[in-house]
This record gives sequence, structure tokens and C-alpha cells, in this order.
Amino acid sequence: MGEAKDRHKHRANNRLVRSMSTTPWMQLVRSSQGEISASVTDKYLSVYQSQEVSYWTEVARWLYEAAPGNSWSRGLDVGCGFGTLSVFMSHLLDGEVCCTDMLGDRFKRDLVGHEEIHFAQSNIELDPLPWDGAFDLIVFTEVLEHLNYYPVPTLVKLRKALAPDGRLFLSTPDAGEWGRVTTYYKSLDDMPAPDVALPFLKSGEWGYVDAHVWQYTKDELDRVIGEAGFRVVKEGFAPGVVHRHFNLELAPA
Repeated sequence: MGEAKDRHKHRANNRLVRSMSTTPWMQLVRSSQGEISASVTDKYLSVYQSQEVSYWTEVARWLYEAAPGNSWSRGLDVGCGFGTLSVFMSHLLDGEVCCTDMLGDRFKRDLVGHEEIHFAQSNIELDPLPWDGAFDLIVFTEVLEHLNYYPVPTLVKLRKALAPDGRLFLSTPDAGEWGRVTTYYKSLDDMPAPDVALPFLKSGEWGYVDAHVWQYTKDELDRVIGEAGFRVVKEGFAPGVVHRHFNLELAPA
């Protein structure tokens, strides 16, 4: 019964995303994907490219709709993956886009041919940001659930990197639909802070886990956003492939 329900939701969500295909913002997303597809792996073309927009539909729409009324000149894409939203932002900003990811084999160096896009490999939880100065907007999509440690210090780092009137756009799976992941921690409070983890990482006792480490309920998401000094400007949901994802626009409180 559960599998049949999931198949039904999958088909419904696909129809919903396809219904957006003629919108200007979706056309720009698809165009940005096209710029990437010539130099990436078959996995991107066969799987991720078709799915990723389902995770952050509202984020992309909000960015597109807000761009004409803003003088954004500097953006940051954290956990950029293959770089779709980095390229997307480069078409919306009159300036530069910086992007970073824990893994260095997804973002293809060919895209650095976009003179306004700058890539650096880094661990957002443990490393300082590779660039100084403030950002008008930061994109943080499908990263929160991958953080290995308590998320508030990382969110604070991003808040401090924002310009005073800057915005952070976030997406992450809704645990209310996805369900809990308790493989690594039994509760949100069990997650150690990044600075607590450092000695164990240096000794080799701990390593980096590339997985959904913790999936957030609405209450938990509100909690960490508030602790990090953000306020919610907009909130909505992207349909996801089967289960929905929180989409949020945040500003410094």
C-alpha cells in the first residue's frame, strides 16, 4: 500500500513540476542546466538533473522574481553540487557568484569559464569561508540535512557572511513526510558542535559522512533558525520527488 501511494505522489509531483515548464524562472533553470550538461557525468544527466528542481522550486522562483527589484552584486552557493543554482544566480546578478562544495568532483572546472563564477572546495562546517567580504544572497539548498554536526554554528557563519539586508535561501527535506534518520544521532541535541568534533577528526576517530545525517521537523527547523539569529521572510514547500522539502527565505533577525 505504501509503495503504491509513493508512486502516486511521484507521478503527481512530476506533473506539478512539468506544469511550471513555461514559466520564465523554470526556463532559466533549464537553460542553466543545459550549460552544465555538456561537461558532467551521466549520473547528472540521467538522475539528478531531472530531480533537483523538485527540491527547491520555490527558492528558484523567489530568486527570479526578486532579482529585478534588487541591486544584488554578490552571491554565494554553499553545497553547490553540479552548480545549477550557481549558474542560475550568475544570470540574475550584476556581479560575481562564489560557490563551494565539500566534494570537488561535481562542479566542473569548465564552468569557471563563466568569469563571474568562482569555485572553491571546502567544508562549510569546519573551514572558514574561502572568500572575504559580504554577500547579498546565499543559497543553501539540500545541505542542512547533510551537516555532520549541530547546525547552528554553521548557520551563524553564513549569517555573518550576509550583507545587513542580505538574504539566505534554504531548502531541506521535511521529516514530517520523509521520516526520521536515526542512524547517526538519536536526537538533534545529540549532535556535537563542529569545534567539539575537531579533535576526533584530527585523531582519525571520526570521519565525514556523506548522507542525510539529520532530517528536520518544522519545530526543529524553526528552533535552529532562531538560535542562529535568522527570521523567516518567506516559507513554502517544494514537492520533492516523492516527499516535500521546506523552502525558506531568511534574513538576519
